[in-house]
Amino acid sequence: MFSGYYKDLGTTPATATNDLVRQWTNQVGSNPLYSPGISNTYPLLKLNQLNGFAGLQFNGLAQFLTVASGCNEDPCTLVIVGNWNGSQTDPNPRIAGYNIERSFYRNGSAHWGYYYNQADVIHDLTQSADTVSVAVLRVDNSALRTFRFNGANTGSIQGHTLAGSTRLAIGCHGSDGLECGSCIVYEVLHYPYLPTGLTLLIGQSPNGLATFQTSLAHSV
Repeated sequence: MFSGYYKDLGTTPATATNDLVRQWTNQVGSNPLYSPGISNTYPLLKLNQLNGFAGLQFNGLAQFLTVASGCNEDPCTLVIVGNWNGSQTDPNPRIAGYNIERSFYRNGSAHWGYYYNQADVIHDLTQSADTVSVAVLRVDNSALRTFRFNGANTGSIQGHTLAGSTRLAIGCHGSDGLECGSCIVYEVLHYPYLPTGLTLLIGQSPNGLATFQTSLAHSV
């Protein structure tokens, strides 16, 4: 659960629209999302974007955030709230993922899509990529697990074991900073296990995002 935006590595808060954000702090105090590069890789803070809540704008060129370590447990769960916007430079722009094999992307039909490389499976989630949505990914190397999109059960996957370079990143497909997407992200939740009550998940979100709570009110 990420809540605090910082211009640096956790000292100076970002408080104004278009502030460069180097770190997005995890509410539980570990594994903050941060930019490992120079300032041209920092996303922009955008205030009052979604029901009064802020978001981070990524430019689709070089801006992304990742974690230095962790957020690669097996199993684990990712909840991402966001959408793509603006022109896309990369043909496969990603909004978040654990490297290319487990990532949400904007597909050739300009829809939300999920890419799963182990079985060369690409899921078209049919929703316009420009529409703010809630995507839930559950990764488990030992069994097939459903993933959900705006509350609907959209398929099942079996994931690789997450390790090393597969740690969580947003604004791109993984911690290598490739396939960047022009997108805005309002909320990220990472759980090092497989929750069963997704309404509880969004209820614990520091941004609240109550408009999405009913769309997640389905057990997985």
